[in-house]
Amino acid sequence: MTEQREWLRMKITAFEATKRDKATVGTEVEGPTPEDYHRLLTRRPVPLGQRQLYKALYDAGETGLTHAELVEAMRRRDTRDLGGVLGALGRRINATPGYGKKERPGGYMALSWELLDDGQWRLRLLPEMRTALEALNPDWFFESKM
Repeated sequence: MTEQREWLRMKITAFEATKRDKATVGTEVEGPTPEDYHRLLTRRPVPLGQRQLYKALYDAGETGLTHAELVEAMRRRDTRDLGGVLGALGRRINATPGYGKKERPGGYMALSWELLDDGQWRLRLLPEMRTALEALNPDWFFESKM
């Protein structure tokens, strides 16, 4: 199991380095704009699972949450259910006109993932996404019950 975990960590590190290198080598690719985040949050109604995800990670702040903590905070059945929410978010981002449709970053436009030493993943809301949520101030985001 340890070899698989190390292999996965190596692949993720290489993937993230490739994404960073593309953004800094002078290509025309720039990061998402505030308008891109606004389109992501307004082009269609945000599904309940994604609203729960945004709220849980927003409330967690810089600490973020592991998958297990997210399942509990979002009141999901299990991590497979959470995987469905994350997959739907990636598809939503990649189908959103602008940066999302052009670059197809999936969930990386809204979230950061960190592989912990124990093999768990810790997710955090990116500062740009946090700012977009605060600027948009949707009614559903500040509801006490979701």
